[in-house]
Amino acid sequence: MGYIDRVNDCMARFGVNPDTAALALTTCGTVCAISLGTLCLPCLGIFGAAGGGVIVGCFLNS
Repeated sequence: MGYIDRVNDCMARFGVNPDTAALALTTCGTVCAISLGTLCLPCLGIFGAAGGGVIVGCFLNS
């Protein structure tokens, strides 16, 4: 099983929809790059603090 599969499984265990996660990561990844990291947390906050935390946690721990 690959890295992305493990990340998706992790998010599913915590009830985060993969489509929502993909949208958040795409959108916030662009915002983070443009803002040099200063707007990453506010962007994830738009998608929900709990969901953002799960997404980041799953990527870091998978």
